[in-house]
Amino acid sequence: MTERRVLDSWKQISSYLRRSERTCRTWETANGLPVHRIHNSPRARVFAYADELDRWLQRTVSSSAGEYPIAVLPLRNLSTDGGQDQLADALTEGLIAELGSLSAFRVISRRSVWRYRDSTKALSLIGRELGVKAVVDGSVLRSGDRVRISAALYQTSPERRLWADDLEREMTDVLDLQRDIVRDVALKVEAVLTPGQAERLSVRRPVVPDAYEEFMKGLAALRGPIIKPNLEAAVRYFEEAIRIDGGFALAFAEIGWCYGELALYSFVPPSDALPKQKAAALRAVELDPLLAQGHAVLANAAALGDWDWTAAEKHFCRALELDPNSFRVNYNRMVYLCWMGRLDEMADSLKKLRALDPIDPYGLWIAGWGYFWARRYDESIAVLERMRQEMPSNHLVRMVLGIDHWFKGMGAEAGPACARARAAAPIGTDLILDAILAFVCAKSGSPEDARSTLAAWSGISGQRLIDPTLQAIIHTGLGDKESALACLEKGYAEHAPMMVFLKTAVFFDELREEPRFRRLLGLMKFPESP
Repeated sequence: MTERRVLDSWKQISSYLRRSERTCRTWETANGLPVHRIHNSPRARVFAYADELDRWLQRTVSSSAGEYPIAVLPLRNLSTDGGQDQLADALTEGLIAELGSLSAFRVISRRSVWRYRDSTKALSLIGRELGVKAVVDGSVLRSGDRVRISAALYQTSPERRLWADDLEREMTDVLDLQRDIVRDVALKVEAVLTPGQAERLSVRRPVVPDAYEEFMKGLAALRGPIIKPNLEAAVRYFEEAIRIDGGFALAFAEIGWCYGELALYSFVPPSDALPKQKAAALRAVELDPLLAQGHAVLANAAALGDWDWTAAEKHFCRALELDPNSFRVNYNRMVYLCWMGRLDEMADSLKKLRALDPIDPYGLWIAGWGYFWARRYDESIAVLERMRQEMPSNHLVRMVLGIDHWFKGMGAEAGPACARARAAAPIGTDLILDAILAFVCAKSGSPEDARSTLAAWSGISGQRLIDPTLQAIIHTGLGDKESALACLEKGYAEHAPMMVFLKTAVFFDELREEPRFRRLLGLMKFPESP
């Protein structure tokens, strides 16, 4: 980890901010510029931390000028080699991430722009659908060890080209190529960058071409459903990228994220995956302290692996400072707020996620599922009813609509929705789905269905890990508090990943006054909710 950069005079502070000393002094008195004094004396020597100045300027810019809404459309592969589609996709994601790291922009997520791959729609229509002022469009052509991006920036209403260029680099400089395009776009729209953001765009990041090839394959594996085969495939590709290039920070961050997902969803033992997640995240941040993905994975490692909520908060905040538009970072932060019981903040973060992912049905799913955990059942139902119109057979939508209705006291609507969800996904396909549906069945007068889930789990326990926290949900639904508490105590002893939901999960409300439950909450040292 690098030490904080200290600016120890007005001259250094003004140089860093690219303003006169007089302006900086005025900003301190009138606008709260974070300047410190030794011995707290007005005549004493002043100093400031560069990261604090960046945060102050970032807040000032965003509040005064607002965010410039923009989208990066999928880059087209001009090569006759269809295998180079992965390069075009990886470069698109890279441009989204680099542009998203600038607080002056609001950048639409990959999921919403991916539907415009090879689209013939007018850019003005795309702009209206996404709610953006401009789009970046372009193509990729690789020839041997060189890659060329032909990129253009278009205003969407009225439609006109603002900038265009052809940029060509060696494959070793492919990450720098992305940053060069982003810098040109920012200059063209006169975006105000903090000194830290401008400095980050100037940092060179060479990569070994063969390592980048494996990295692209890993990203491709993660574009599918988050299931064990996809995660394990991604891990293999990222491992190979790291073997080839041991300084590839992005590969360390991505493999760390995969380990966290493998543990959270009980695909591999947490005792195996979570230490690997933390080690990969630490290495990513060590290699690149300004990598938002690294800090986000380190935050998840602190929460899931160590139950260190202070460290998790610190690294989530840093990740959002470095990339305020990252859908994954914002999503993981939203889930963390749920674990902490900060439900109003969680609901606010759901609005940000929706702005980043305005038209993809997955964004509706996240909003509906999130509002359920925030106990805002009417909002959850409203969002998921919209999603059901687009995806009428989706069993997850049916499940959450069912439990929303149950917790609203509308059992007549809950039962049929949950029954349809159960029919679409056999027991063992999704353990979280199993536990929640069994809970509702037990509460709805069908305890035999809940017990059959527990019995089925016993039959597959040799092939699939069962998180004791999920077993506790079913026992709570059955009214068996003793078994539920025993499962939770086992979950604590085993450091089960789903125990992070203990403070918030509505399924455990009837256990909250039990001394053993209160003891578990104390042992996990959750911070007090605001």
